Amino acid sequence: MTPFRRQAALIRNRRQAQLPAGARLPIIDTVERVQGLTVELVVVSLCASEPNYVASVLPFLCSPNRLNVAISRARTKVVLVASSTLTDHPVSEAAGQGQFAFWRQLVELVGSSSMRCPPEPVLR
Repeated sequence: MTPFRRQAALIRNRRQAQLPAGARLPIIDTVERVQGLTVELVVVSLCASEPNYVASVLPFLCSPNRLNVAISRARTKVVLVASSTLTDHPVSEAAGQGQFAFWRQLVELVGSSSMRCPPEPVLR
């Protein structure tokens, strides 16, 4: 899932093209549209990487309510995909610092190098 409709559509289209004929496509949608669902595995894509864009969408992406909905849909596992531009963004400089506390805790939790993947494009 992703907060962005266009990103959800792109992921859905690319994934559909990779599946064999007749294979069932997993749920790929926005955070808001999957609210209320519960599944075993959730992959959350917060892929915004251009620094100025990240700064402009940070309040939207890091909304505690949106992040809570996204990560609480999973029964078993959550995979969070985010660019280093987003995870390393100096949120202390952002307006409304209080709302970023949950994001900072999440980034600190997965901040160890053992939990990070090397940067490489996933969708080609």
